[in-house]
Amino acid sequence: MYLTEYRLENAGPIANLDISLPFNDDGKPQPLVLVGINGSGRSIFISYIVDALTKFAKTAYQDILVGQQPMYSPYFKITGGINQKVYSEYSIGLLEFSKNDKKYCYVDKSGNLDPNTYNENRRERFQSVASWTIDENQKLIAPEDKKAFEDFFRTNAICYFPPSRKELPHWLNRHSLSDELKFIIEPKFAERLGKPIFIESSVQENKIWLLDVFLDCMIEIEDVEGKLSFKGNVNDKVLLNQSRQNVEILLKQVLQDNSAKFAVNYRSTNQFRLCIVKDNLRAIPSLDALSSGQSILFNMFATIIRYADKGDIYKSINLTDIEGIVIIDEIDVHLHTELQYNVLPKLLKLFPKVQFIITSHSPLFLLGMEEEYGEQGFKILEMPKGDFMSSRKLEWQFQINK
Repeated sequence: MYLTEYRLENAGPIANLDISLPFNDDGKPQPLVLVGINGSGRSIFISYIVDALTKFAKTAYQDILVGQQPMYSPYFKITGGINQKVYSEYSIGLLEFSKNDKKYCYVDKSGNLDPNTYNENRRERFQSVASWTIDENQKLIAPEDKKAFEDFFRTNAICYFPPSRKELPHWLNRHSLSDELKFIIEPKFAERLGKPIFIESSVQENKIWLLDVFLDCMIEIEDVEGKLSFKGNVNDKVLLNQSRQNVEILLKQVLQDNSAKFAVNYRSTNQFRLCIVKDNLRAIPSLDALSSGQSILFNMFATIIRYADKGDIYKSINLTDIEGIVIIDEIDVHLHTELQYNVLPKLLKLFPKVQFIITSHSPLFLLGMEEEYGEQGFKILEMPKGDFMSSRKLEWQFQINK
């Protein structure tokens, strides 16, 4: 399931935006990068997407938001006049997600708006949410297909990385925090997803998962009766080792060193159990010892693999099979220009079936995207009007503004 249609009117600085999301001829989603000055509505744009995904997820799972419980479902995004463009009578966001021939819609409406007068703007889209109360603030999704949403979130990587994302540095005193790594057998409970959509930090969860990936490489049992949920020969150590190699591809890109890989220390080393070696020598004592920028970058993309792997172990073996929707606000934050230009585009391209929706202030990142994807392989959306533009035009504007 991917976001395919988006209409937003009278939301903050956005007066009227109406786009169809970009896809390649083979149906794979193209990365969408939102650009614009501060206050142009980039974060507002993505807030509606994250809110729609959150409402979809809450249909099937009970652990999506803090405080969620039966008969009580808190909002991710507040709706109402506070989000309306000044002096406007209403605000409306309409989103349509599609999978095969099935469409799933979302509407967030505030103020006074008659749905019967809005048909021309809908243009035969968003039909399942074509009705709302005229003079009330309202947020709706349809259809509320619990089974479809359960499968979608369980098997795919659905992530929102906000600009507030962070990873604590290794030099910080963490005596009050638990940093001991251990293998965890995580039970699965009905209606509990175990994969938060909102992700500010993920290094601790990724360290535990990486140790599980190492443990998988040591599988010794035989799947005689075919009862294990793994698509392949369990005794094929080369196949099982591919998950580790895929994560190390991320590490090599982030560190820009092809000799970099993970290694496991003795259990007595506690937080240094998982270390990084270069040229077969220990170079970085733990995943926490990466720089802030390196850590944030590695853990974002490792989380995408981990989320897909949680639903289907085969996905971590074949990154090209991972599907999902990943939203990254201010993708270039904390990153050196070398990582923006050379590394970020390559990491994004490892996941051709993931729909990336990104905001950025960096012309270098956009030029790197053009170098990696080609001019037609991704789209740049200039806010607040929602006009598609080229990276060269943005570079020219940047030079003029200087």
